[in-house]
Amino acid sequence: MKGSLRRFASPAVAVALILILALAAACDDDDNGNGNGNGDTAPTATAEAPDGDAATTIDVSLEEFSVSLSAATAAAGTVTFNVSSDGTMAHNFRVIKTDLDPDALAIDEDTFMVNEADVDVVASSANLDVGDTRGLFTTGRCALSIDWGDIGTLAIDPATSTVQDLVGAVILPGSRRVLDRATGKLVDCDATICPHAVNGVNHAPFAAFGGCSGAINASSDQRVKDAAYDFLSYMSQPAQANEDVTIGITGFNPYRTSQFESLDLWIKAGMSEAAAKNYLGAIAASLNSPNMVLDLRVPQNQR
Repeated sequence: MKGSLRRFASPAVAVALILILALAAACDDDDNGNGNGNGDTAPTATAEAPDGDAATTIDVSLEEFSVSLSAATAAAGTVTFNVSSDGTMAHNFRVIKTDLDPDALAIDEDTFMVNEADVDVVASSANLDVGDTRGLFTTGRCALSIDWGDIGTLAIDPATSTVQDLVGAVILPGSRRVLDRATGKLVDCDATICPHAVNGVNHAPFAAFGGCSGAINASSDQRVKDAAYDFLSYMSQPAQANEDVTIGITGFNPYRTSQFESLDLWIKAGMSEAAAKNYLGAIAASLNSPNMVLDLRVPQNQR
């Protein structure tokens, strides 16, 4: 992009929190607690067929940019894929129904994945992404989640949540031992090694994703710049921002001082006073920590 940028930035920083659901069991992706959510069985994807047809099981190994199958074809009938993620990254496995050749499948330019809107997905492995885990948590089927503050406000949405006023939030866990970079070994915290430890525990909250900001191309038409600035200003002013931070689907978390000091807007949104204090306290503890960790930043990495 040519030209310099005129920036309009709000001090909005998204921090990762631990969300805890009171009186709930393990996180799972099925109703009886026997799926892959408890780690007892491998994720599976099953493509069903009419009763009486042959049944086949195929083992699948997923690694970075490769899929290995124990069989490349299967007889007509029910096919169960036992899926294992054997690489260093999380993977998803989809079974699609299409008459297109592989090279003819539409690829999403942003994700480099097959555009699933153009095919019929008949089965998938239960590798949960953030959308899945949030749904499990807010319906009471997952007891513990590490997420942005969004999930705290999603938990008070009466249209989708069954856990209103049953959720607690805390700063990410710390440790009484830290890595000594000189020796490469873990050592006990003391006042010198962990000057910001609290009760002997060293916390390093993660500013995941770094927050939100706006930028306007300085070479744009003046009317475009004015309109963009007006929009960013409107989104950041208290009248709009104070509402947005209480709605989970916006992705906004509290960032203005007034949003931490006043409980009224949180109580109006559906939190109890105790829940609001707990939620805001966990975020404030993260933002105010001198040990906050930022995302890895590599200069000019987009070039």
